[in-house]
Amino acid sequence: MFSKLAIRNVKRQFGNYMIYFMTIIFTVALLFAVNNAIYGEYFSQDSFNKMFRHGLLGIIILISLVVSFILSYATTFMLKLRKREFGTYLTLGMTRKNILTIFLVETLVIYTFALAFGLIIGLFLYQGLTAIIANLLELPFHISSYSPAGLRATIMLVGGIFIAASLSSAFYLKKVSIYDLLQGGKKAEKGTAHPLLWAISAFLAFTLLIWSSRECFLEMDKIILSNSDTLRIARMLSLVGVSIILLYFCLGKSLTSLLLRCKRLCNRDTNTFILRQLSGTLSENALMLGCLAFLLTFTVFLANASFILKAANEEALHKIYPYNIIYSEDSDFDLSTDSRLPLARAEQIIEEYVKIEKKLTYAIYTSNAHDFYSHTQWYDNPDSEKAYYGPLDYFMSLSDFNSITVPLGYEPVTLKDQFMIVGRLNDTETVDWEQMRFQHGQKNYTFHSCRMDYPYFTFTYFLVILPDEALSDMQQVIRYTAYVTEDHPYDAAGLKQRLSYTASETLSDEVIFYEACPFSLLEYGRIEQNSTSAFLVVGALYASAVFLLMAMAILALKTLSTLADNQKRYRILFRLGAGERLQRKTLFRQTFSFFILPFLMPMAMTVPIIFFCSRFLTLAHIEFLLPAISVTTLAIAGAMTVLYLLYYTATYLITVNAVTHLPSDSIE
Repeated sequence: MFSKLAIRNVKRQFGNYMIYFMTIIFTVALLFAVNNAIYGEYFSQDSFNKMFRHGLLGIIILISLVVSFILSYATTFMLKLRKREFGTYLTLGMTRKNILTIFLVETLVIYTFALAFGLIIGLFLYQGLTAIIANLLELPFHISSYSPAGLRATIMLVGGIFIAASLSSAFYLKKVSIYDLLQGGKKAEKGTAHPLLWAISAFLAFTLLIWSSRECFLEMDKIILSNSDTLRIARMLSLVGVSIILLYFCLGKSLTSLLLRCKRLCNRDTNTFILRQLSGTLSENALMLGCLAFLLTFTVFLANASFILKAANEEALHKIYPYNIIYSEDSDFDLSTDSRLPLARAEQIIEEYVKIEKKLTYAIYTSNAHDFYSHTQWYDNPDSEKAYYGPLDYFMSLSDFNSITVPLGYEPVTLKDQFMIVGRLNDTETVDWEQMRFQHGQKNYTFHSCRMDYPYFTFTYFLVILPDEALSDMQQVIRYTAYVTEDHPYDAAGLKQRLSYTASETLSDEVIFYEACPFSLLEYGRIEQNSTSAFLVVGALYASAVFLLMAMAILALKTLSTLADNQKRYRILFRLGAGERLQRKTLFRQTFSFFILPFLMPMAMTVPIIFFCSRFLTLAHIEFLLPAISVTTLAIAGAMTVLYLLYYTATYLITVNAVTHLPSDSIE
């Protein structure tokens, strides 16, 4: 009997359940797509992709906990919408257990159908996700098979969400009284006290938002230019979030009260009716609107940041690995006491994987002094995180420098009794090098330039380039051999394993053994970097999509929660002469005003986010990526807008159907 009643209730309440149903469908589709990426065979080709899968699995579990919490809230909320119906059941003799059984069967039916539809959508979504990840990992794309393990994981996660929602509903039904079920919907709306004070608080919150955003930009400059602590920017970002929530909270308490004082606005059409409708709703849900605005803003920032970091990582890859393979040999290298392979044998092994087309050699020297380091502002400064108390200066000859930079497309450098600084950290260019005079032998060398656009040819924070004759009496520290190879993928992990050897180091009278490799492989770094980028982008997109869905669901359900009051008030509005067309227009303006409020902040923050990302790329010397910033940000904002309109359209149609298609002669 209860099953038949539950199925009948689902059919009768389908309009109210539509938003809930849509949210579960999209959630299932996302879970199915990501689970297939995790458990499918397509991305199990090497250890990096396994790391990517394990990292993504951690994200999906964490996000699923958030989804469980929000959908549990949504389930309880749907239960509250029907509190009078369930109160009537209790008065007719049903037990709370009977009511819970009916509601759980209804929810189970919805979850079953949502699971089926979600899996169908997820079939196509997974192929799109496969194309994205294949592109990030630089793997050939093909239509991927679906994983039974991915299907099982999706069903288990959806089952866990259903159990969490059921427990939440059971807790609510156990605690709520029959009186609250029957009379809880009748609430006396209270006006907001001291709206002017709340408006002033909103202005202060907006000022705090502007200041904290500005501080974030300044801290970003410090982090990139001088590698300062990131703790302060984390605090500023937290302050941005708090200021957004405070701004919405204060606006919710003051906005409609102030607008009702504007007679010119209130005298037009049904504006007074709309503002009075919104007054109690905004005041009651002010905190919720602030949290949603912050969540949506964070979603935009997270999605953009993932793409920016991916682009920055790709550019950094070419700086870290200027050549396909680089071999480093210390000046104290002794093959008789070292287990590493002889260079000739190592080159034979490399040829088994990829053909060597060209070899270049260069060396790093030291003067056993610290003339250049002592000229920096951080030298011998205990307040600096890069405080050095005796580092040696490191040099490269001009001929070596030109021999390795010209093949990379750089113009040859000419130095006439001059030195050039090649920096690895951005704070190097903040040093006043023009006042530096380097005396070596019988010559004084003056400043030529400080360049930050060259790749990293050695381990030092900055390198001094001098004419060849200046290095004739200096000590060679390390010698490098750079290899230009054929440009095609190969088993870089396998090659690195064969080139590695077991090294030892004595620490505190204890010998520690570890694996070392004197070769740096561009292909190995590329695979590792692609795996990291794929993890960042896919994880951020998945989290952003889920957060957006949950925000839309909560906002839609909150809008539908006013249905009972809207029905009564719009009947009265009809009695006062408002036709169905005017009612629809009024209802649209009322629901759209409430729905659009949390969406305004992420859209407004699109401009500073573009500026933030552009500034990051400029400071990181990858300005050529600037045109892609606006495109990426606008594409993300566009996708959010489409989903937002989809949820709003469904919410509006449900509301207008419930409010404007009621018998107008039954006013309670």
